[in-house]
Amino acid sequence: MLEEVNAVEYGLTASIWTNDLSTAHRTAAAVQAGFVWINEVSRHFLGAPFGGYKQSGIGREECFEEMLAYTQEKNIHLKLRPPKASLLHPSPLAGEVARKARR
Repeated sequence: MLEEVNAVEYGLTASIWTNDLSTAHRTAAAVQAGFVWINEVSRHFLGAPFGGYKQSGIGREECFEEMLAYTQEKNIHLKLRPPKASLLHPSPLAGEVARKARR
């Protein structure tokens, strides 16, 4: 049976019906589908990734990973204290300090 099920080019969901918990887990692990229900069908859970295998697409919906797919990371570095004066990089406050010293 698993060979026939996994021979399908799609793998969005699967539903397994059994009274044997061991069979349920073993079959769920072997089925090539992105979302597997055991003794139930079509129920979704908030935050649980939903998506398929093979030609049923890539990525996951209804989860944190989906939100991250629409973001870009950026690193911004900010120095909070003024730079020390040097010959190559004079302090931007040097002129202000000199003006106050002349008063």
